[in-house]
Amino acid sequence: MITDASGASPAGRTFLDRELYLPKAWIDDAERCKRAGIPEDRVMATKPVLATEMIERARDAGIEAEWTTGDAVYGQHTGLRRRLEARGIHYVMAVAMNQRAITPTPSSLGAEGRADQLFAALDGRAWRTRTAGTGITGERLFSWARIRINGPAETSEHWLLARHP
Repeated sequence: MITDASGASPAGRTFLDRELYLPKAWIDDAERCKRAGIPEDRVMATKPVLATEMIERARDAGIEAEWTTGDAVYGQHTGLRRRLEARGIHYVMAVAMNQRAITPTPSSLGAEGRADQLFAALDGRAWRTRTAGTGITGERLFSWARIRINGPAETSEHWLLARHP
């Protein structure tokens, strides 16, 4: 499976980089790797690790990026999120509903809970309906809410974002 990095701007989109993701079963089968032409020194790397490497290469090459997105495979990887923060790249990434977060409160301790529980506790007025464009069955409307959470840096903002169909 190929993991790729792409870029988009008002001028258009482009393919930036790619990495071959090899599951552990492949890496552990030396004969299979040899037949496929995979170098002997190739080691298993998760998709978030490969994404981190591609982002680092792009930034080191001078490619500017203000933000990135990713599904829960990437969102659950603390190392990837921290590298993005260190590089000044904002992100929106999915996390599992059981992801734990700490919300700021007047006390210095904050309130901790699972993402799904934090959103379930919101007042109905916290949800805003927005369109995601027109689909084959008409306009796609979703309700969205966000919750500020404590992040690793005092100078940045971190939020949980949820969608109801």
